[in-house]
Amino acid sequence: MKHLSSLIVFLLAIVPVSYGQVKSNLQLIDIFNMELVSDPQISPDGSKVIYVRNFKDVMTDRNLSNLWMVNFDGSNNRPLTTGNQNDSYPRWSHDSKKIIFKSNMADDKMKLYMMWMDTKETVPLTNTPKAPGQIAWSYDDEYVAFNMFVPKKHESIIKMPAKPEGAKWNTPPTYIDDMNYRGDGQGYLKSGNSQLFTLSIDGGTPKQLTFTNFDRGAPIWSKNDKSLFFSANFHKDDEFVPFDSEVYQIDVNDGSITALTKRYGPDSNPVLSPDGTKIAYTGFDDRHQGYQITHLYVMNTDGSDSQLISKGFDRDLRNIIWNSNGKGLYFQYDDKGDTKLASISLAGKVSAITENLGGLSLGRPYNAASYTASTNGKFAYTLGGTQHPADLGVT
Repeated sequence: MKHLSSLIVFLLAIVPVSYGQVKSNLQLIDIFNMELVSDPQISPDGSKVIYVRNFKDVMTDRNLSNLWMVNFDGSNNRPLTTGNQNDSYPRWSHDSKKIIFKSNMADDKMKLYMMWMDTKETVPLTNTPKAPGQIAWSYDDEYVAFNMFVPKKHESIIKMPAKPEGAKWNTPPTYIDDMNYRGDGQGYLKSGNSQLFTLSIDGGTPKQLTFTNFDRGAPIWSKNDKSLFFSANFHKDDEFVPFDSEVYQIDVNDGSITALTKRYGPDSNPVLSPDGTKIAYTGFDDRHQGYQITHLYVMNTDGSDSQLISKGFDRDLRNIIWNSNGKGLYFQYDDKGDTKLASISLAGKVSAITENLGGLSLGRPYNAASYTASTNGKFAYTLGGTQHPADLGVT
């Protein structure tokens, strides 16, 4: 394991007193001296890592971020973007020649950008009303797929009278007919759904693939780039059973959708095997218990022969990634307050890789972490914990 970049975490004043040097306590203003790493993305060949470097601006009290890149051995740590803006979600193309990322560098409007890694030339790909969500490259590196929030209008059952000319009335009542209308820390939610889109890297207008009133998870491409896999809850009573999602396949040409899983309980986070013949996903059979372990499953791409892989592992599996030979997967899990990285074979054998992942949750005493893997078995991850903001680690 290597601890690549030790970013500036905070500055402690050294106060001279009669009996020696003593560090002062953290002050509220010290938040502006803190920086942390997030979303590390290792290149397919494992030679470089792009990561998001997060910081705060003391003059505007804004959370900001830029993209940086460093060699796997820790050398040549350089910025890819600069400025008081929000750059995030970098994703390598399969040939490592380009990246896509999200940024509001131009006009505070979050857009999708593409950067050529040899020249660092950057161009915007989208100018949509809402920001693109989760993004995936096609295998030929000619298209990207993403989900994006699309608002919907509600017709109120109450028709308000017209106000007289020049009258100043109070704000009219807000009409809500969604079961899930308010979020913790978000307030009232805007009405609408996450829909799927595809876009050529040559630019143009994104093609909307889905239109119904259901949310779609992160899309992934099929090996032949003719369809997408995603998770969603298309059940008629979806607002009453929000965790009863399935894995679906959608044809990018005609928009036809096929359900690949069918059970009561969540099926989500589909990941395609390297040879394109199998899909790994997470979920469980919902038995209406207060807590149930999220397991790992593998099935054929047509939905047949679903197998429970992690039956003997009593921790939630998250962030699953296939290894390069398709004989197992990597995953992260929490154990006694520590986030760890491990691998699991298709026979269910678990092997430890590293630990001490974390440092992404600063406001609450919870741990959060992320990692990525290269095709030759190298890893980049957030290194930290509940008491230290995330640095960049590799192994």
